[in-house]
Order: sequence, then structure tokens, then C-alpha cells
Amino acid sequence: MRFALLSATFLTLVAAGCGAGAGKVKGQIVDNGQPKTFPASSYAVEFTLLDGKGEPDISKSYTAVVETDGSFEVRASGGTLPPGTYQVTIKSPGKKSMATASPSPAARREIKAGDNVITLDLAKPSE
Repeated sequence: MRFALLSATFLTLVAAGCGAGAGKVKGQIVDNGQPKTFPASSYAVEFTLLDGKGEPDISKSYTAVVETDGSFEVRASGGTLPPGTYQVTIKSPGKKSMATASPSPAARREIKAGDNVITLDLAKPSE
């Protein structure tokens, strides 16, 4: 009984510590500041962590499905990403990237610990 109680306490503490210092990411895609709609389950926002040289590390890539209203939220990995600078790309299934619907290939966003709300403006990708 005491072992079970200690195990439960330990697991609770470990679970509470998981994600500490990680960032939760959600946002909205707009076009020139105006809301943009998308076909259901047709697009995704991909966040790829940049290494110390500024190069994308494809082993640390996270995807968020774009909802029909243009909103997105990273849900995999418990919905969190390690803090750092990310290359951000909007992708469509079956295509590498959508040049017409993507911020510049060099679009970058800083993800910090805690909640991160990002607006991706197709007309102003660097903002």
C-alpha cells in the first residue's frame, strides 16, 4: 500500500515536471490582416527547430493542422515544443510547401516557454 502511494506521488511529480520550460503554440493564418479560410484538413503549419547554425533540424519538426477558419494548434508531443527559433512553413498534403499560401521559406518565429500565440500573415511573413 505504501509503495503504491509513493509510486503515485512520484508519477504525479514527474508528470507535473514534464513540459516545464516548453512552449505551447497556437495561432491564426490571415491574409493582409484579414481572416482566411481553408478547406478542411488540407493544410498544416510545420515548425522546424533551427540548430545553432540557423539550419533546420528535421528531426525536431512539429506539425499543426490548419482548421477551416485558419486557426491552428500544435497538439502532438503533449502540445508543447522546446523553446527556440523555428522555421515556419504552411504545407498542403502531397506537396512540399505551398508558395502561394506560405510565409516566406525563411519565415522564423521564436517559441518561448509558456503560451505562444502566433499570427501568420501571408502578405507580411516577416511580421
